[in-house]
Parts: sequence; structure tokens; C-alpha cells
Amino acid sequence: MHAKDIMSTPAYTVRAGAPVGEAVALLERRSITEVPVVDDDGTLVGMLSERDLLRQAFSAAAPRRVRDVMTGLPVTAWPDADVADLAAVMVQRDAHTIPIVTEEHVVGVVSRGDVLRTLLPTDEAAQRRLDT
Repeated sequence: MHAKDIMSTPAYTVRAGAPVGEAVALLERRSITEVPVVDDDGTLVGMLSERDLLRQAFSAAAPRRVRDVMTGLPVTAWPDADVADLAAVMVQRDAHTIPIVTEEHVVGVVSRGDVLRTLLPTDEAAQRRLDT
């Protein structure tokens, strides 16, 4: 199985120049914990996670823009990446979400939950696969 088979698409992204509050609202509204950050051309430039936001919550100067809080270039994969390889990278790099990119543009994301549902299906999911 490949990333393109399990990725969430379209991926929610936030612009590097967006206000931090806008990113927080997106995370809350979509019930996600991490979001790819793109520049004005849509090129992936980083990731913004709840961890990044919490880390900044204790700094003396409140960050104003996503670029001030985000983590730099993240681990990425391409649509044909094997799901087992994604799982290994997630463990090795402590990645919660991997942006799936084509020519530096985000086309989807794969989360730990997506990988777990694929590699360790519940009895119900396994039965659905047998029924199809």
C-alpha cells in the first residue's frame, strides 16, 4: 500500500505569514494537531504543531506570525511511498504527520492514525476488506 492510498487530501495548510491565531483556529476547527506551512507560492516550508505553539506560549515575546513558531522543513514523502516505510520514518524521526509532496507542493498528509489504521486494522476494518 502507498501513501496516496491512505493520505488525507486535500491537505489543510497554513501560510507562513498568517497570524498565529489563524493557525490555532484551523487546528481547532479541523481537530488536527499539526499542519503543513507553505509560502505564498504554495511551496512547503515547515510544519506547525500544537507542540510548537505550546513551546512559544512560555516565551517573553508573543509570536505574531506562523513563520515565528513553525518547525523548519519536515520529513516528507511522495505519493508512491510505501506505508511501511512511512511508519518506520515516523518512529525514527518522531513525526506525527508526514506531508505528501509533489514538486515541493503538498498534495496530502499521512498521520500516525492513518498508518495505524492501515497496518493494524481493527476486526471490523478487516472484515470490511474481506467483504469487498
